[in-house]
Amino acid sequence: YRLLPDSGVVGTQLAADTAGRAVLVRLPHGRGQFYLCTVPLAFTNYFALQPRTGNFAFAALSYLPAGRPVWWDEYQKQGRQGEQSLLRVLLAHDALRWALYLSLLGALLFVVFEARRRQRVIPILRPLPNTTLLFTRTVAGLYRQGSSHAPIAEKKIGLFLEHLRTRFHEPGLDLNDDAARERLAQKTGIPRPDVDALVRRINFLLTAPQVSDADLLALNKALNDFRKAAA
Repeated sequence: YRLLPDSGVVGTQLAADTAGRAVLVRLPHGRGQFYLCTVPLAFTNYFALQPRTGNFAFAALSYLPAGRPVWWDEYQKQGRQGEQSLLRVLLAHDALRWALYLSLLGALLFVVFEARRRQRVIPILRPLPNTTLLFTRTVAGLYRQGSSHAPIAEKKIGLFLEHLRTRFHEPGLDLNDDAARERLAQKTGIPRPDVDALVRRINFLLTAPQVSDADLLALNKALNDFRKAAA
């Protein structure tokens, strides 16, 4: 409905503010009546609970007829008068609405493909060199150079001693020390005479001017037997 100034319609003032201006009027229309209120905030919970304004809402609603239909209408349906949100303006026009949708879609794609945490490059781990193969080549090279067995014997004895130091936790192992040989016999479970015999063989080959094929083979067998027995 739209009300126009009409001198033939006489309204009734039901409430006024402190300045004497009407805030609630009643206008007859056909078989019913219009109730116009200029202070809709008075019907909210906040003002209904205030001592000074709480009675207004109840007094105004008491004018409504009991047992008859009541039509309630608000002139400003989107909120307070003069209030317009940015989204309301954008959604009201097709071009702006599609621009908003495309912007949201672009932001979502950016988050999915670009804004996620990038994983750092995993470094390539190079495999460790095969030192066993290098040692075999070194021993073979020594053997080819003049068929001298002494360097080969020294290499094998050095590796054997390093094995004992690491395997039995004897970093300062000295086979010429009687206490060290006793500890080695106890840790390996090999009889002390066998340990002494192996030490004598090692000292002999380290000081011998020449090492024969038989001496080298005997040393290799003795070292291998000791490792097997100590395991």
